[in-house]
Amino acid sequence: MKKALYSLSIILALLTFSVNVIAQEITMYHMHNLQQKHQINPAMWGDCRVFVGLPGISSVQLGFENRGFEFLDITDNFTNLSDILKDHNQFVFDVGIDLLAFGFKAGKTHISFNFSQKNSFKYSLPKDFLLFLRHGNESFIGETADLSGVDFGALMYTEMAIGFSREITEKLTIGARAKLLNGLADMSVEHWDAGLFTGPVTYELDMNADIQMNTAAPLDVYYNDDDPQKIDSIKMQDIKREELLGRYLLNNPNRGFGFDFGAVYSLSDKITLSASVTDFLSQITWTEDVYNLKLKGDYQFEGMSLNSLLSDDFEEEDFEVLQDSILSAFAISGTKNSYTSKIGTSYYLGGSYDVLGWLNVGGLVRGKLYKDIHLASYSLSANAKAGRFLSGSVSCTMLGSGDFNLGVGLGLKLGPAQLYLLADNIAGINYDPALNVPWPGSTQNLDFRFGINLLFGCRDKE
Repeated sequence: MKKALYSLSIILALLTFSVNVIAQEITMYHMHNLQQKHQINPAMWGDCRVFVGLPGISSVQLGFENRGFEFLDITDNFTNLSDILKDHNQFVFDVGIDLLAFGFKAGKTHISFNFSQKNSFKYSLPKDFLLFLRHGNESFIGETADLSGVDFGALMYTEMAIGFSREITEKLTIGARAKLLNGLADMSVEHWDAGLFTGPVTYELDMNADIQMNTAAPLDVYYNDDDPQKIDSIKMQDIKREELLGRYLLNNPNRGFGFDFGAVYSLSDKITLSASVTDFLSQITWTEDVYNLKLKGDYQFEGMSLNSLLSDDFEEEDFEVLQDSILSAFAISGTKNSYTSKIGTSYYLGGSYDVLGWLNVGGLVRGKLYKDIHLASYSLSANAKAGRFLSGSVSCTMLGSGDFNLGVGLGLKLGPAQLYLLADNIAGINYDPALNVPWPGSTQNLDFRFGINLLFGCRDKE
């Protein structure tokens, strides 16, 4: 049973390491001549007839957003987390890499193709859970630490998308993208109810847990001979590198679909309106390597503070005995029923005003829907270009929490090669001279995107 929990923790750690958060895509939306805009509004296209993304580096996206606390608050008030944390602290991480991308224009029609690797990690942690991780049970003497309400989803998949857009009239362009999703691995919570009571006198601990989660990953699960639903151990499968392409990319039955829709309308020579919905109905149905895991039980032991388990006087052998005793009180069972993971829909409502031929200002409302979470932001931007060679954008964004972010974008075209870099929040980044690295000090969201495109048949828009 100890091996089962250990293996599950490894899977979660691997999925967490592979990802990084909800991309704002704010600065990119109104930026001049950036082909990747069609990924957030399929009706948008750059100034060039043909684009080819360099494999693996045409678009690399890293994002993060939380609705709980600022990192700088944690470092400045590490001993007083109770005053900083919310009842529920939500975090979202995303990573996306375009492995293959290209597109072309034929008359009034635009066609695009993308093959991408995407990873997503979303979780919500209650306040007591985080305080328990930080202080142990010393904050809950004579009380029950409510560890219920934990929710997380770790997802790895590939996306193959074909995009189509067409100029319906001189004023209206519409577009759509159909996406085939190939699920690689997943872990998500179905139900999490847990608590820990600490006695006020002898510090006895009473633990209880009722947890259900779904996983889809290359595992070997060994069931109890006497109880076919009770799990004795879980191990990761040893997959050879040559098996990855055929088993997980070509012959993987864990598949799904999704759609993007967009429209751009020129209200006048100077005013343009736009709207899009991405990942509409996007979901993956898991049928292969599926396990529905349940952990349920109670355990009580006396005379010891949980913090004392972490002291130098507590021997490793004692900890292993205690661990085995606790785990034996909880039953881990599992079934193999298929389930569905939803990606989460995003929407964009934008408008721009052409101040000069080389300068426009834009506004954008962007939202992300995931389960019962709605993350919204509101942005203003200034977007400029110098001929075909240089473009830049500056954006100011207000999040739903009331915080403001400053974003910047830069595109440089050298011959057919276009290099671009975007960051949707630079004001909150702190530099640590001791570690010689930047880190998200006072920010609650970060988003970076960079890449290299090859562009052909470019022209200046009138």
